[in-house]
Amino acid sequence: MISYLKSIIVSWWVLLPLPFFTFCIDPNSGVGSPPTELEGVWTGSIVNDSTLGCVLEFKGSELTITVEGMELSRGTFTIDTSTDTRRIDFLIVQDPIAEFEGATVLGIYRINGDTLLVAIGETGNPDRPTSFAPPLGMVVLEMVRQ
Repeated sequence: MISYLKSIIVSWWVLLPLPFFTFCIDPNSGVGSPPTELEGVWTGSIVNDSTLGCVLEFKGSELTITVEGMELSRGTFTIDTSTDTRRIDFLIVQDPIAEFEGATVLGIYRINGDTLLVAIGETGNPDRPTSFAPPLGMVVLEMVRQ
């Protein structure tokens, strides 16, 4: 009888936290997502216009983009590190331009120490940038990890 009670208590103790954590972590919040190599705050500027200050904050699977102190976009991102040129896909969840919400921005990035170079295409454009040279319709960001 004692071993039966011990097994019930152990099972209860092990299984009890599962529903609690399931309800406490919002799968869309980025909390609980494993950190990526991009994790943290990066500051810098848009290469095409170095006068515009920019902050990228990567937290779990969330990305917040701030330009000149104003939050520009918020959403989720995925990365592909299996290729030489790493890829990033950013799904916009919140943006001052309502029609951008739900759109995906495709990009590439490169990390060299604490320096991040990101090239992104226009919102909703199905073509991913192929280089870090900033042609028309593409934005290149040069960032430093904080």
